[in-house]
Amino acid sequence: MTPSGNLAIKLHLTLGADAASDIIVYTRQGLGANGIITYQRLASDGSPVGPSVQITDGATDDQLNDVSGNRIVYTAFDQVALRHQVKVYSIDTGEAVSLLAASAFADGSRAAILRIQPTRKSRCSRPRRQPPASPLPRRVGLGPM
Repeated sequence: MTPSGNLAIKLHLTLGADAASDIIVYTRQGLGANGIITYQRLASDGSPVGPSVQITDGATDDQLNDVSGNRIVYTAFDQVALRHQVKVYSIDTGEAVSLLAASAFADGSRAAILRIQPTRKSRCSRPRRQPPASPLPRRVGLGPM
């Protein structure tokens, strides 16, 4: 899992686990290159199990967002079309599905896009009681007094 060759490589690591084992997922990005996302299964002692699996090909600038169970969520940025896509990769099937796509700003800068699902309203008509606040100390000191 140690990158070789180019010394100017940026790594973004995230730990996760599915039913089979612990997993480390990482974005590898060389100087001026697109990010590539790879995952590696880990044994209980933290050593690699089998070969690492590259899930993106570098055609877009891919940045890892998170891993949950057998799914890896990442953002793919197409620098030619100036388009973002939020994708979910399934470790079980080896396929990525695009969840959300959006155009970038005209200057090529990136933006975060959130889709928030409304929650059900509580049936409780009165607000919940807040626990009493603990009293604050009158004097706070650092070091010997």
